[in-house]
Amino acid sequence: MLERSRDEALGYLKPMLRRSLVQRAGLRYREELRIGEDFYFLATALAHAGYAATEPEPGYRYQVRPGSISSELALENVLGMRR
Repeated sequence: MLERSRDEALGYLKPMLRRSLVQRAGLRYREELRIGEDFYFLATALAHAGYAATEPEPGYRYQVRPGSISSELALENVLGMRR
């Protein structure tokens, strides 16, 4: 997931997970993260499940807006993800 070019990035996936996986692994969103909480959630799910599949056709359009947290990373938020 992390080795793709910007045009192939999967950072804004909208995953569907089995409830049994979420319950078995005790998955929860990390509320202390300002950014990347969805990526962390997905990465943790993959670590427990071991596999994933993607749909090649996009189901939505993502638009970057000036001033959004996702488009302008603050150092404190990046350090929070790293921790």
